[in-house]
Amino acid sequence: MARVLELEPMIFAGYVIGSSMYASNWLWGEAAKMRRLMKEKGVKLVFGYSLVHVDNNEVHTTEFNCAPSQDLTRS
Repeated sequence: MARVLELEPMIFAGYVIGSSMYASNWLWGEAAKMRRLMKEKGVKLVFGYSLVHVDNNEVHTTEFNCAPSQDLTRS
């Protein structure tokens, strides 16, 4: 986990995945530490929604996150 945060310290995904991994193993203190690190570093989550279609029918809406400062146009 430390290496991921070292490589991409301002991208939320490493913190969220780390927090989820700790929480799924009942390591609540470590999960909270990951969220606290995010807050201390000013890493933000932006929430959005995606609509899923299967055979032309609306099936499900899903919440997802995207990094607001991530430049998707850079090569």
